[in-house]
Amino acid sequence: MARGAPSKTRYFNPFDIRWEISWDGGKSWHDASTSSNPVYVSLGNTRT
Repeated sequence: MARGAPSKTRYFNPFDIRWEISWDGGKSWHDASTSSNPVYVSLGNTRT
């Protein structure tokens, strides 16, 4: 993190990922599924 940058957390709900699969080395792609989950993105130091 750059010095002086503010800490910030973003929340995405839902965060959708559309999965695809290729059976021919990437020449063509086919829908495989979609997964949906909440995601937290943190800029800064985190606490556990």
